[in-house]
Amino acid sequence: MKFEEAYRGIRKLHAAQLFKVLFAVLAVALLIITLLVGQDTGHGYITDKETVETLTTAAVIMGIAALILPVIGLILEIIGLKQASDDEESFRVALFLAVFSLLLEIAGSVLSTIFKDRADMALNIIRIIKPVMNIVLILMTVLGISKLTDALDKPKMRNRGIAVFAVSAVANVCKACGDGLPAFIKIPEDTVDVIASASSVLGLIAYCMYMSYLSKAVVVLE
Repeated sequence: MKFEEAYRGIRKLHAAQLFKVLFAVLAVALLIITLLVGQDTGHGYITDKETVETLTTAAVIMGIAALILPVIGLILEIIGLKQASDDEESFRVALFLAVFSLLLEIAGSVLSTIFKDRADMALNIIRIIKPVMNIVLILMTVLGISKLTDALDKPKMRNRGIAVFAVSAVANVCKACGDGLPAFIKIPEDTVDVIASASSVLGLIAYCMYMSYLSKAVVVLE
């Protein structure tokens, strides 16, 4: 039994995760730079003016890249899910969520550019919604792959998928709590910093696990 469209689609999903991994690496790097130069607290570990300026410039460049990479990844993800949905219905739900996530990404950029500080409430809501949507998107993708690999008598892929989903879910919950929730619930600043750090590290681990899982799925479906 061959699932040619799913095979092509999941290959694109795998490529899309590469951009998301790069984004996660940049997120960790930006967090480290922020702590070193003390952009949020005003008390950094590095005080040399020239070094601070260099790191700040690097942070701006990485920040721009961090805005572009997820969009490229989402576009590839949408194309891949569209192809995979021809062989398995579960990918259609994931496709809808990926499209909606891209629209939210665009809406967030437009709001922050045009309305700036006046859009804070809407942006914080988006920051909470997106990780929650991502949890369901990964769930439906893993479910779709599990159904295909079960049909090919590869039940171990289902267990792999459960592990990937569990780590991704925790990472996304941390992201929602660290990025958007403090705007609505009073959370100590130190706690927010810990959650943000955990989110960045777990996000990178989750992306790497997901990439490995998709790579294995491509081999099984080939």
